[in-house]
This record gives sequence, structure tokens and C-alpha cells, in this order.
Amino acid sequence: MITAPRFQISPFDSPLAEFLQRLPAGARYALYPLGRYTRACFADAAEETIAAEGRQLVGFIDDAGSGPWQGKPVATLRDAAEQWRLDAILLLRDTADRALARRIDALRAEGLLDGVQIVDQPAPHLSAMLAHLETYHPACAYSPEFVASCRSAENVFHVKHSSLALTLDAEVFPYGSDADLPLFGRVMREFTRILADSGASATLCVQLEDTPGGMRATPPEVVQAFLDAFGPRSIGLHGWNHDMPADGYAFEWFERGLDALRTRYGVRTSYWAPPGWTLSWRTLRVLRRTPIRFGRGVWTGVNVRQAEIVETFRTPYRVGELWQIPYSYADWMFVDVDGRPQDWSLIAKRHAALAEFAAAGPCLIESVAHPFRFVGPDWRERLGVVRDTLRLYVERNVRISGVCEWLS
Repeated sequence: MITAPRFQISPFDSPLAEFLQRLPAGARYALYPLGRYTRACFADAAEETIAAEGRQLVGFIDDAGSGPWQGKPVATLRDAAEQWRLDAILLLRDTADRALARRIDALRAEGLLDGVQIVDQPAPHLSAMLAHLETYHPACAYSPEFVASCRSAENVFHVKHSSLALTLDAEVFPYGSDADLPLFGRVMREFTRILADSGASATLCVQLEDTPGGMRATPPEVVQAFLDAFGPRSIGLHGWNHDMPADGYAFEWFERGLDALRTRYGVRTSYWAPPGWTLSWRTLRVLRRTPIRFGRGVWTGVNVRQAEIVETFRTPYRVGELWQIPYSYADWMFVDVDGRPQDWSLIAKRHAALAEFAAAGPCLIESVAHPFRFVGPDWRERLGVVRDTLRLYVERNVRISGVCEWLS
């Protein structure tokens, strides 16, 4: 069992409260921008929070200037600066946006925002960032402030070896045809043999039903290939479908997916890989009612897709009741999600970089891949590249296994 302290955070409430705590009593304020994240924050905030200590929400600021919304006016940034009497503007968005900073500076130069407090994200407040990373991704998750916060935090999980948890998001990309599905099963059986020959294993993250107009469900023969090779502990949940709601997943969505895994394959899992890396404070709250206890870290881990490798966490950390595993998105990028060929030479470079990073010291990083990229007329050549890249880890004594072999 994992035994380690938790971060002292409260990720289950609307982050709006944290912003409002930075305002003086009686302050007149506006929220910017009026996007999906702001709407979700507002919907989850209690009425007494919005107006606590006499604070007054004047309206919402949005580049489109549409409105009204929730009985409050909506204006552009310039119109709000010219027409509203404000004490503060709360920026519920990526505060690394230099263009936004320049716009605010320009308005101040005109004397329009004199005395108006600009309340940005509470960065580098680590607790807020971990619970609400969808606000920061992808640039801010690897910002120097965030990296420094992660490194200065009390580590929550200690490992003695260089290890990777290989997870495979097994949805079928939209470009895949029905003719590809039997081949997918054949390719995955060969892939499991390559893994076993390399002394490795993996976790297959299953999507149970098609998403209309989007990702298709994992074929049963693919799931069976993994069950035959590695047993029921090799199966995790990707989702009932591949929906990516900005306001969080409903309990019923998890219930359907977990029930389908149990009835179709006899599998009970405690691991979830969020589709599209969508994990919000609302979903964290829902997960407390499910058997899910482990999940993919959202925008944390090791970025090997830049010229300089950037590291946040090397080991799992806990947000609320969910253990999150920091990840590296090396993948085997033979094609993109639309089936367009990619530069194969980058595959070996990225895996070599990840192998070197892992070998440099103890770690437990999740390595994410999408096996439908293996499928194509040249699938044997693609699997040959996979075999060669796995040797990079073997040569450096980096262990590759499924998630559940580590987290129990």
C-alpha cells in the first residue's frame, strides 16, 4: 500500500472563492473571460460566496461582448473599463497570456483602469494549480513557477527504482474504418508478445462505447488480447465514451463504464485515464463516490517534446482522494489523430530522452501511448520501431509495467 502525506488542499470547491478572498470587503468586481471554465466556476460558487462581505459582481467581461448572462451584463474589456465602476477584475484564465497583459497595460496607459485591482490566478499556488490545471494547460503547467512549486513541495511517494507505467488509451481514432478493426486485434496480439519479450507489460485503458462523431470504442478483441497476455489487472477505464465535458464528468458516466467492464470482461479496476486529459475539481468530487483511486496526472510529469526536458513531479502525488501519476506523452507517433503520417525519426528521439531521464534516478512516470497508431498497411514496420524503442529502456535498466502492478 502507498503510505504518504497528502497535500493540504481543498480541491472540491469552486476556485472562485480563492479569488474573492483576495478582494477587500465591499469591492465591486467583474469576471473575465466568460468561457466554459468561468461558467463552471460561477455555477459551483454559492450565492453567499459571490456577495460575501458586501462584494458586488458588476458583470462579466468577454471579448465577444455578448450578454447578458445570469442576470448580469457582459461587456468587452474596453467597454467595461470605460463604463463600469470597478474595484477589481478577476482573471479566470491562463495568466501567461502576454497579449492580455499588453491590453491591460494599454488601457491603464489611457487612465481607464486606474485603481482597478487585477486579480490573476493564484500562481504559483501549487494546490490551486493541481486541482484546476485545465486553466493553466499546457504552457503554465511547465512554467518555471509551477516547476519550482512542485520541486519544493513535500514529495508524497518515494520509489527506489527507475520505472515507467505504460498506459495505452485504446480508443479507435475517427479516421479508422470498419476494415481496420480486425487488424487492430491482430496488431495488439503481436504488440503484447513484443512487450512480454521485452520483459514489460502495460495497462490497457478501455473505452466502452462509441462517441458520436468522435472516438470509437475499444474493439473487444483488443481487450481480450490484453486479458490473455497480462490478466485482469492489465485493464483500466478510459471512459464510457470519449466525451470531454468542461464542467466535469457525471457519476453515471463512471458507473456505466465500470459496470460495462465488469459485465463484459469480468474486470474491476481502480485506475482511470481521463479522455483528453480533462480533469476538473467537479470530477474530483464525483470520483469520491466511485472505486477509482488512481488516475493520470493532468499536465504534470516530464515533457520530452521540447528541446529541453522539463520536469515537474517524478512520483505520484495525491489530490483529494485521487492518487495522480505524473505522465510523459512520448507515444509512438506514426500518424496523428486524423491519420496523417508523422516524422518517424522523432519517435526514437523522444523515447531515448524519456529513457535517459528515467534512468537518471528513481521515478515512477506514466508513459502514455495510443495503440491505434500502430494500425496500417505497414503495421509490421511500425511494431519493429516499437520493439527497437523498448530496447532503449531495457539497455538503461528502466522497468516498464502496467499501472496496477505499482498501485495497490
